[in-house]
Amino acid sequence: MRRFEREEDLIHPQVFNAATWGARMLLAIAICLLAVGVSLADGKKHKLSNDLEAFKDGSNGPTVDVIIQFNQVPTDVHHQKVQNKGGVLKTKLDAIMGAHYSVPVASLSSLAGDPDVAYISPNRPLSGTSTLDYGAETGQCTRRVAAVGFGWHGHRSSGH
Repeated sequence: MRRFEREEDLIHPQVFNAATWGARMLLAIAICLLAVGVSLADGKKHKLSNDLEAFKDGSNGPTVDVIIQFNQVPTDVHHQKVQNKGGVLKTKLDAIMGAHYSVPVASLSSLAGDPDVAYISPNRPLSGTSTLDYGAETGQCTRRVAAVGFGWHGHRSSGH
């Protein structure tokens, strides 16, 4: 009978008995906690773009144009905080919860320390990717395509 029980265990092993299941669950929780601890080990959220590190030495001038993104749409209180640190509001960018400012380089670190600030990056110039010249002919071409779409072919007769 004993041999039969051993063979039965080999055929239908009990994979999850209480002790094994508890040990595996404890191991999984420990791994999750370790992963969270490692990801938060730095403790400081980097709010200042790496590109602005080059500006800190002052070689690019006393002020720099930046985009400051806030944790919410900036209000007059937010703009006043930046102005109190020497910043000048240039453009409100409510769509990205931010604004374009000219700020003293020396105040970048203190602005990044503000709990309402999400991120500070330099105001980079934008340019289109197209090399095509869309001059006055664009309007002419658009009108021509629309006219052909309506069945107009440039003939004065009503019969096409």
